[in-house]
Amino acid sequence: MKNLTGPAGSCNDIFFIFANEHLFFTDEIILIIFNSIKNTKQMKIAITATGQTIKSKMDNRFGRCSFFAIYDTELKQTEFLSNPGQASNEGAGPASVQFIASQGVHRIISGEFGGKVKDILSGLNIQMIIHGKNDITIEEIVNQISRN
Repeated sequence: MKNLTGPAGSCNDIFFIFANEHLFFTDEIILIIFNSIKNTKQMKIAITATGQTIKSKMDNRFGRCSFFAIYDTELKQTEFLSNPGQASNEGAGPASVQFIASQGVHRIISGEFGGKVKDILSGLNIQMIIHGKNDITIEEIVNQISRN
């Protein structure tokens, strides 16, 4: 596991998983990450959600989350879609990945990802962002993306 720190100190609130490595980032590096999202021409970012409104909390589970909030960085709009993988007896994670990929998502923000899901998302070049704040709302995450 790599730990990246800088002048802002250490931060465990957000980290990326890339090629099955967990990379922890400082607040300063998080701003750079969200700036790179903002400066990308057009991108869809999925956020796992407990409900269907902007005031809903982020769901910490990827495969069994209730909804996906799909934020379009170009249109600055958020759409809520039911997760078809939630009710799966087996394979909820892979079913959720298939659904997310069909929506044209480039990045996914959640509280955690299972081992199979990490491999599948990496293979599809969909970037995973783990947000460590459990109480954060979809609105707060979208604001973090938009303001940076």
